[in-house]
Amino acid sequence: MNSIITGDALELIPTLEDGSVALVVTSPPYPGQYGNHMEPLEWLQWMDHWLSLLAGKLTPSGVVVLNVMFRRTADGWFDSALFGAGWTTAGLRLLDVYIYGKANPPPNGALTYCDPPGWEFIFVLTKAKRPQDVTFNPVRRPYGRGSIRASNGQRYSNRSKQETAPHPDGARQTTLMLMSSSADQNRPRAQGISFPRALPDRFIRQYTNPGDLVLDPFCGVGTTCYVARQLGRRYLGFEINPVEADRARAWLRELGTDTLPLFTYLENRP
Repeated sequence: MNSIITGDALELIPTLEDGSVALVVTSPPYPGQYGNHMEPLEWLQWMDHWLSLLAGKLTPSGVVVLNVMFRRTADGWFDSALFGAGWTTAGLRLLDVYIYGKANPPPNGALTYCDPPGWEFIFVLTKAKRPQDVTFNPVRRPYGRGSIRASNGQRYSNRSKQETAPHPDGARQTTLMLMSSSADQNRPRAQGISFPRALPDRFIRQYTNPGDLVLDPFCGVGTTCYVARQLGRRYLGFEINPVEADRARAWLRELGTDTLPLFTYLENRP
């Protein structure tokens, strides 16, 4: 473990030990991306295939965090086919849905009839039989300016007239994740657009414990693996592009005293 392996995920996933992976955080290549010329239906079948291979490698309460987005068809329409991704056929259940809001989305290029996409879906899937069987360590944020009473440690009453004390570690996060990749300027850039380090940071903290194994079967320059190593988890990455895999290994070798910030939230919350 603790390595980046060059190769096809479809060939490498079967080599994993059954029941060994606690968490998968990944963003699979979309149709038309990185030389992927699959049609939407073919892409969905490919998704079903690798998710089915992966299911047996998860721990009984293992989690898959799947970052995907809508893409436009050649004639300009949104392709909503990703909602047909049949993770249920792989024996996985949909535990949660997050929205990854981009503070600095890429420009829209030649598309003059629509705004640039500023968000992506994050589907959280699990092998667990019950939601409460999943490891869940809430990641909290500091109280906002509107929560002076909470930040001062004062008690207050909620709508049910119950007295409530603020949590000393801050407020619970929501499923809306607004973040910027501006803090990631010191990392190598992937062939495409990589998600910021804050994205895997939250899910690794939330769904694993130190020493658990985190996998990214389409790891690119190794963002998920980098964060997992920083957080004291074991990591494994698969990358079919040897150039990207080499860059990921080089980046991980440089990991020393670099500190990883928690989420850079941009919305003002009370």
